[in-house]
Amino acid sequence: MILQVMIHLERRSKELLRALIFARLLLCTDCFVLGNCKVDPSASTLRSCSTATTLDDRTLLTTEDLLSFERRGFIRIPSLLSKDEVKGLKSECLASMEQTKSEALLHALNTNGDDLAAPFLQHFNPWRRSSAMASYSHSARFASIAARLLNVDRVCLYQDCVFQKRPGDAPTDWHADLKMTPLDTNDFITVWIALDDVPAYDDGGSGLHFIEGSHRDFALPYWHWEELTNEEGPVLDLTHRFEDKIVEQDEPLHAGDCTWHHGWCLHSAPDLFDDEKKDRVAYTASYVKSPSKLLDEKVLGRQDGEDSISYEGWVNDVTPGDVIDHELLPLVWPPDEQE
Repeated sequence: MILQVMIHLERRSKELLRALIFARLLLCTDCFVLGNCKVDPSASTLRSCSTATTLDDRTLLTTEDLLSFERRGFIRIPSLLSKDEVKGLKSECLASMEQTKSEALLHALNTNGDDLAAPFLQHFNPWRRSSAMASYSHSARFASIAARLLNVDRVCLYQDCVFQKRPGDAPTDWHADLKMTPLDTNDFITVWIALDDVPAYDDGGSGLHFIEGSHRDFALPYWHWEELTNEEGPVLDLTHRFEDKIVEQDEPLHAGDCTWHHGWCLHSAPDLFDDEKKDRVAYTASYVKSPSKLLDEKVLGRQDGEDSISYEGWVNDVTPGDVIDHELLPLVWPPDEQE
């Protein structure tokens, strides 16, 4: 007990020291300039980076941003990409979707069956086929935010994916990303980027909804694992547990806006309105702390296999329980350690 208290005090001392250093910086300057982004430290929200011209710049997160993510499990960042950058990303995504159309349809069929409407089509890991796509998923702008929000020094790219939600597709059920990976870690994060303007939910938008604080609900999987992993689907009604914690997309998202969510944060997305004429296309990239381990053989296979197509190219090359070191999970932060 004494040792635990000492460790806690040491951590608190380090946190206080970081806070003091940050406060000192605020007193010494009116603003920070990182890359092409000018940041006013007196503001309580993240500054827009819409004037950025290179993906190698870095975005400053305020103390409030970091605390909000830690407490809520998600955060919204406006204008992560400029108009030109998101236009270029969308063009690359559409080209990648055309290449993997058959695979995405087959994956949806295998996952949902003949009698169930798919919630979306997934086009996995376009970065592996396109250097232009890799320039986004591997960028310092994305990777630095992932590392800061996870409070880690090094992150690898786990996967990127293009999500295509079509008119008539089913709503996306509540789920947590880490449950679909073979990773033995808590340090996992995903960025979801709007490639087109997305109206607010009440106006027909289909951006992500989140359950606030669900990434910290350790009791749910600990006490209710069997109910959550029933072969015929979850049989646990979580309405009363989370009904006052649901955060809908109550504001419109503009192309280039994004949300970041923790790997254990429960999230979902509604279906499109019946009169929608075009697909909603979004780009995601997921990052994991480095080093991280593959699940031990005693539990490997307990993860939801829906996204196994994403990791089947490397998972058999790693011994269960070992640290993952594979070219398909490239280190993207810090930039000076990239191969």
